[in-house]
Amino acid sequence: MEETFLLFRRLVTSSRARSFVRYANTLAIFIILGLIFSKEATLDSRLHPVLSNESKGESTYFLDEKTYYQFPKVKRTFGKASVVDLQYLSKKESRRLILDSVKSPRLRKRLARYLTRTLELCEKYQVDPFWALSIMWTESHFNLKAKSSVSATGLMQIMPATGVFLSKLLNMPIKEKVIYKSIQDPDLNIEMGVFYLKRLLKMFKGNYRLATVAYNMGPGGVYRRLRNNQPVGVRNLYLDKVRRHYKLISKNFTHNISRSYLALRSTLVVRNPISGYTYSQIAEIDNFLEFLEMPSLDYRIALNSAGQSQKSL
Repeated sequence: MEETFLLFRRLVTSSRARSFVRYANTLAIFIILGLIFSKEATLDSRLHPVLSNESKGESTYFLDEKTYYQFPKVKRTFGKASVVDLQYLSKKESRRLILDSVKSPRLRKRLARYLTRTLELCEKYQVDPFWALSIMWTESHFNLKAKSSVSATGLMQIMPATGVFLSKLLNMPIKEKVIYKSIQDPDLNIEMGVFYLKRLLKMFKGNYRLATVAYNMGPGGVYRRLRNNQPVGVRNLYLDKVRRHYKLISKNFTHNISRSYLALRSTLVVRNPISGYTYSQIAEIDNFLEFLEMPSLDYRIALNSAGQSQKSL
């Protein structure tokens, strides 16, 4: 018995035993810490969805403020408006100016519901947005529930047969039995209309006049008149309406941009010692320390100055 005790004592006091004890203690500490942090992680995961949603909403807001619509592939437009001007304004500002161009409160309220989606789709398919909006205005007066005597439906007045055809081109085939219900969806209706405009413009080799008339009477009718050497778009009431609506939207938009440019007259460019170069309205001049003479500002800065708030260059 005594020999067994001495053997056990020698084993416990050996260097290997001491190393094993230290290893076991270290392992126990890590296990305890792991349990503690796992509880904190569980609590954090419960809060994370809320924080994530807030962050997502905030980031969407700032993206809307900082990004702008781009139409690099739209070399020519339906009218004289330049879609390049849209890149000098934030997406939010562009939508505001377009809505301000529609003077009727009733029409402006209708358009406001679908303007964001329309501009996104025009950007996606690189279609003159003023043209698409003018077509929508002429077709339905921005009324989602509009329906013609020949069953043309929705904002872009899509015919059921045309909807079936376009759905296949868009890789989302829809059966005839449900097409009428499907084209009542505003997003799908707008996408079909914008995509169809893009297709017609390509068919008629960039000729907006022929593409516009074809949207109304069908490309077959336009080709038939061309083959018979008959005029297309001459004394055409539909084309005249689209042109009138385009002029209203683009002219007022251009006017608003020009008016924004005048804000440069009441703007000083200064150096902020903390954030670097900034620009500000004269009323905020006391917030800055050192003034600089700048011979000219580029167009984008001039337009952004209309917001009447300090922004970093």
